[in-house]
Amino acid sequence: LTVGDRTIGVLNLESRRPAAFSDETVRFLTTLAGQLAVTIENARLFHKVAQGERDWEDTFKAITDGIAIYDDDFTITRANPALADILAVPLKSLIGKHCYEVFSYCYGASHASCPHRRAMRTREPTSVEVEEEQLRKRLLLTSFPIFDEDGTSKGTVHTIRDVTEERALRAQLLQTEKLAAIGELVSGVAHELNNPLTSVMGYSQLLLAADLDPEVREDLETIYREAQRSAKIIENLLTFARRETALKGRTDINQILKDTMALRSYQLKVDNIELVAELDEHLPPTMAAPHHLQQVFLNLMNNAHQALLESNGPRRLLVRSQAVRDTILIKMIDNGPGIPEEHLSKIFDPFFTTKEVGQGTGLGLSIAFGIVQEHGGTITVESSPEQGSVFTVELPIVPDVDRAPRPPDQVEDERFEGYKALVIDDDAEVLEVVNRLLTSIGLRAVAVSSGQAALEKLDRERYDLAICDVRMPGMGGKELYRLVRERQPGLARRFIFTTGDSMSSSTRAFLEATSCPHVTKPFTIEELRKAIEGTMQTGGDHPSA
Repeated sequence: LTVGDRTIGVLNLESRRPAAFSDETVRFLTTLAGQLAVTIENARLFHKVAQGERDWEDTFKAITDGIAIYDDDFTITRANPALADILAVPLKSLIGKHCYEVFSYCYGASHASCPHRRAMRTREPTSVEVEEEQLRKRLLLTSFPIFDEDGTSKGTVHTIRDVTEERALRAQLLQTEKLAAIGELVSGVAHELNNPLTSVMGYSQLLLAADLDPEVREDLETIYREAQRSAKIIENLLTFARRETALKGRTDINQILKDTMALRSYQLKVDNIELVAELDEHLPPTMAAPHHLQQVFLNLMNNAHQALLESNGPRRLLVRSQAVRDTILIKMIDNGPGIPEEHLSKIFDPFFTTKEVGQGTGLGLSIAFGIVQEHGGTITVESSPEQGSVFTVELPIVPDVDRAPRPPDQVEDERFEGYKALVIDDDAEVLEVVNRLLTSIGLRAVAVSSGQAALEKLDRERYDLAICDVRMPGMGGKELYRLVRERQPGLARRFIFTTGDSMSSSTRAFLEATSCPHVTKPFTIEELRKAIEGTMQTGGDHPSA
């Protein structure tokens, strides 16, 4: 049995009679063998085709992306189970429907942006990312034209991928990168602003220690308070912008709320929004990531702020905290226009926003929801039309397993007569005011403006302690400390660092590794005094004696 040049089988006949098969019989059997060969080959081909169809069908069903095949009349002729899952409808209900009956982003067959129409017209694949509002999903759709034998477009194949989570992760990554860039910018700005604030606060304290006219004293106290307020604003900006770690520590929720309100109070006041705080004074501390919780509270306040801008009457935002059994409740209550009932179920969904394009990403409340979940808590919303909204964050009270060590006892003599300090800072005004502050508490101070100059001084003279800025041009405080630790380990144990940005991860890691005390610019005389007291208790005779 042959097909072409291939032998696919054998037709074998036997007889006990000699010459049983005549020439005519042989010709007949030969013809029969040819027909049998064709029949067998066709059966094999039909089997392969059927198997190929089954394989194709299994593959079509197994593909995780949604697939739909359209004819030239925008009608779905085939669809796979993945598409039905994405659209949350029965598979059979899709067959025979037009694309604009299935997808809300399609506005009819004549719509110019229709991907099916565009692929048919251009005869090339086309992709579009769309928002399916009813499903609260973001879909990536790619349309491929199908051609018949003569090259005429006869339909399209659509692949539909649910990219909601992928886009949310990408947006969060971009947000993280933006915050990291902001953090670096704020860090540099903070360093530059905290230096002059150190001088303002330092000189104010020195002048306030003198016998002054009451009016002059009042003016100086105002200058000092405003410098402190400026320092707090910078600290809040640093705290918000820096999020290198999610490590949890002993956290005062009320303080985070106060810091967040301080960031928003001015803009709320400008927009005639009354900000009211009802904070439980007996609120227990809990273990939490303060920077992350501040982002939650800031997002909630921003959300309330924008809602209140749509209100024509008196505008009020109430921030409340209270402890209820083993939980902490934080409520943000506004008297704005409220949230429509149909939006409440999706208010925490990624990319959901009622704002105009460019006014928001729809990620703020979604990120807040995730952060609260990471803390083992919940976030809910209640709202009524024209009655306002109430966002409630519920956090568990987690006890602090690592108590902070008790601060060292104060030394009897707080004047430090006879002690000699080397002060290193690249800012001339900071050097001068620190020198004056040290002199006011009895120390002898020598000032230098660089790490290299400090090394030269240390080669010639002995000092009881060093007060050094972490960040300086050229040889910074980190490198100077490393060299001093090698050359004069006794003095290395009496280093006090000053920094305009203790929030940065690199500065924080360095200070923790050295175990040296530090004061954050702008600092007070009392903060500097306590740091010196703790340093002097580490030991021994005066190195300069």
